[in-house]
Amino acid sequence: SYVEYLRAFLEIFSFLFLLRTLFAPWKQIVDPYPSKGFNIGAMTQTFTVNCLSRTIGCLFRSTTLRFGLFALLALTVCFAVYLFVWIAFPLIVWGGLSFLLAPI
Repeated sequence: SYVEYLRAFLEIFSFLFLLRTLFAPWKQIVDPYPSKGFNIGAMTQTFTVNCLSRTIGCLFRSTTLRFGLFALLALTVCFAVYLFVWIAFPLIVWGGLSFLLAPI
């Protein structure tokens, strides 16, 4: 049923986890800041790598979120069409039979 498919989609895409970790570094790739001395070049390099890792993580996670929301929308639309056809099926059969059996 729709609820079971919805649960499966929610588990596959894990929306809450993606939202919680939206700005987390990609694959936890981070450089530690230098602990000894004050080296502005090394600090800038570390800051750049860490920001780039977070940006890549945000891009991948937001793309996955968009794809997941699109998949949920498609699932909901398909289910609505299926439900409409299921409910209207007796009328469709009756209309088809009356069309086929109508005198020429």
